[in-house]
Amino acid sequence: MKRMTKNMIAGLAIAAAAGLGVFAATGPDARAVADDAEQIAQELLEEIARYEEKHAAMEPPDRQDSEAQAVWSAREQLYTVTRVKLIGDLWRAAPQTPELADLMAYRWQNANRIWGLNIEDEIEAFAEHHSDEQSTIRAGWYAVAERTMREAFNEPDRAIDAAEQYIERYPDDPDGANLLTMAAQMIRDEEKREAIQQRIVEEYPESPAARRAEGERRRMEAVGEKFEFSFTDIVTGDEISMNDLRGQVVVIDFWATWCGPCLTKMPEMKRLYEEHHESGLEIIGISLDEDVETVLNFLDDEMELPWLHACEDGAGWDTPIARDWGISGIPTIFVVDREGRLHSTNARGELDEMIPELLAREVVDDA
Repeated sequence: MKRMTKNMIAGLAIAAAAGLGVFAATGPDARAVADDAEQIAQELLEEIARYEEKHAAMEPPDRQDSEAQAVWSAREQLYTVTRVKLIGDLWRAAPQTPELADLMAYRWQNANRIWGLNIEDEIEAFAEHHSDEQSTIRAGWYAVAERTMREAFNEPDRAIDAAEQYIERYPDDPDGANLLTMAAQMIRDEEKREAIQQRIVEEYPESPAARRAEGERRRMEAVGEKFEFSFTDIVTGDEISMNDLRGQVVVIDFWATWCGPCLTKMPEMKRLYEEHHESGLEIIGISLDEDVETVLNFLDDEMELPWLHACEDGAGWDTPIARDWGISGIPTIFVVDREGRLHSTNARGELDEMIPELLAREVVDDA
């Protein structure tokens, strides 16, 4: 039996500590006994499959157990990094392996987890071996642009350049609109930001990004206007419209069960609801989860939120009200006054002062 190297031992120890089994990546030394690239590729594919199977069997912890959540998060990170490395081992050992067409996109999309990984060279080399796998190659260049966006968070010009390079390479890909959207979010100059949003609308008119750009522009212009919205409450099944809530101050909270910052603020939302509900405060939680049952289970088992709730199966970020109002990040909080007019589209952190002030106002009948 081949003697284990230090790299092999270290890899096994890390994986065992994280509860992921003993088949984590062990480096090229572990394959030295195999001379045939095809055999090495098969062994690595089997190892990747076993690793994925082990990961799929892991049960997430209770969301309220912060220590278990921390361990879970560490395991998830270890899983991602290890899978990225295993795919890299396969790429280096047998670059013509057909299965790499699916695997390399994952590696490139998560390459930011490994410092110094040069995916540009990999993408170019992959294109030489797999020139017919254009969707994978495109996913790689999109990952390059996204990574640059993250690195250039405070450098909007650099972010725009990254978007432009991708668009020049793939002018017909609607994902170019997403990159322009990310760049626009970094720009503080209102005119420049609006110019990019207008470009998104004109060049990608059918894209979700265009609808969100129009929605963001709508948010800026709609304060003081009548707010229209109707939905089915997922808890009671009742049909609710904003007309039904006239005379109340309505907080509209865009959130999701998977959104950490959303859940962190929920105790504060519950306090506000308990303090002001009898005086005329109502809250509508609009979940951007893709599964209504997930939200209902969360409300039943993990956190009681005694206000109105809306969610649409399969919609997620494409939930009509979120799309039409340009919601690109959560939590986002709107406030509608007692006359049914939109008072704020950015009320996060301001509800303690805003709610009592609006509740104190008298309702003026429409002329």
